Amino acid sequence: MELPESWRFLGPMWWVLHLVAIGLVFYIGYVVGKNSGTEEEEPKGWESNLQGGKGRKDQEKEDD
Repeated sequence: MELPESWRFLGPMWWVLHLVAIGLVFYIGYVVGKNSGTEEEEPKGWESNLQGGKGRKDQEKEDD
């Protein structure tokens, strides 16, 4: 089956190029997200409760 004239740019290399580009964007996002936090920060949310930290409700009580 042959593509119409206006769709001929959708050849195999177009798909390969776009899949590689999309993968690269996700990889860059992963690396930036992984390196955005510091190890010195306290865990937030449910993770802090698992590690014996104070939850949001405990912190609100101390603020009052």
